[in-house]
Amino acid sequence: MPRAAAILREHGRTMIILLTCESGELFQRCFHQYFNALVTLHILSGSVRQNTTLPDDFPINHISGSFVNMVRWWLKNDMKQSPEEIAEYFATVIQPVV
Repeated sequence: MPRAAAILREHGRTMIILLTCESGELFQRCFHQYFNALVTLHILSGSVRQNTTLPDDFPINHISGSFVNMVRWWLKNDMKQSPEEIAEYFATVIQPVV
């Protein structure tokens, strides 16, 4: 998850502003959609799905939503953990899904 850590390190303060501003809800939806593309390209591409009963977009949405909520949690808690720690938390949580 080095890419996730880099995104958090580089844009953490900007995310705080965007998530707490009047248009925070709109930003969250856009962020989620953007992260859907990253999940598809960097996390799920080339992986063999274990559970084929789920719709194709379900794991993508689940992982992206988890990331967005993790970022919100991290920012709300004053970014006490390093971006690398947060990326490791995220990798641990999504590993069973991937």
